Amino acid sequence: MHDGAVEAELRREVRKARAAGPVAARIATGADPRLARRWRRLGLLHAGLPESLGGAGGDPALAFAVAEECARDLLTPCSQLTGLWAVRTLAALAGDSEAARAELARVLEGDVPAVCWPGGAGRGPEVHWRSGRLSGRLSAVAPCSTPPRLLLVAPGEDNGVRIGLVELDRAEFDQAGRLDVTGIDPTRPAAVLALSEAPVRELGDVAPGEARRLRAFWLLVAAADCLGAMHGNLELATAHVRAREAFGRPIGAFQAVRHRCVDLYVDVEMKRAAVAGAGAAWARGDEDALADALVAVSHAADAQVRVAESAVLLHGALGFAYECDAQFYLRRAYGVQASLPSVRDLRIELATA
Repeated sequence: MHDGAVEAELRREVRKARAAGPVAARIATGADPRLARRWRRLGLLHAGLPESLGGAGGDPALAFAVAEECARDLLTPCSQLTGLWAVRTLAALAGDSEAARAELARVLEGDVPAVCWPGGAGRGPEVHWRSGRLSGRLSAVAPCSTPPRLLLVAPGEDNGVRIGLVELDRAEFDQAGRLDVTGIDPTRPAAVLALSEAPVRELGDVAPGEARRLRAFWLLVAAADCLGAMHGNLELATAHVRAREAFGRPIGAFQAVRHRCVDLYVDVEMKRAAVAGAGAAWARGDEDALADALVAVSHAADAQVRVAESAVLLHGALGFAYECDAQFYLRRAYGVQASLPSVRDLRIELATA
């Protein structure tokens, strides 16, 4: 287990780097470059990555704290965190091989590569990867005007996974079919990238045991993302019911409103316990870590929708206004629910984990 004082300090630093202003204003003006520079300087995305690979060191479970804290502002780099852990997994498998570790360090130079996990959302493989060439559709790719660096995690042999790096030159990127997707969640713009015989550099294979651990990490980052958004939503709702007055009193003084706020608080704290327990099991390397992660993410995804819907109702008509952040938390909840495997699929997987 990692040091609680280290985690508390990391959470404080993430909160200092939080974005300012309403979500609608951030969407209109785009990403704040000062925020991006602060993130890089603090090495927040590299928490838990070995220093030999250019990371900040420390326990990799700290990534869950980073994901949770960032999600309060709907700024969650889940894809990058999962990509970093994929590279860390390969580094552990590389052992003392200087050539392999130098290759992995090169992968992490510059911007952190986003991870694509075909079939990760329970819809089956969308790509064909043979002889160093990749064809098919990569979804949930961030829209971009320059060639992206993508870390591909694809099914391998005997329930393992293969990890490769997709680096397109300008001509290959211009030839690829790109479709920007206007989804329900404008805080997470997405695109579909259609590739035909694009080059992919194989970084290594991950055995079934480590593949289970990698999948558990991916699920736990998603669960922490849900938890952080729920907590930010709860803060937004409770601040509103304290400030909004009706009949000369704050609306939070009315019993029906108080009961709904208590329900939100219980939902958040119960999911916090589930995510913390699953994260601790993952950090210890328990055999049941994947099962715990499946429990945490299946409950968190459901609870995030309940909390977001209740928060909108607590805001009244204001909750549906574009200027109010409550509807953005609701959009995020629906978007997360759509991007993850269904609760039914997760619990089927849990039964066989």
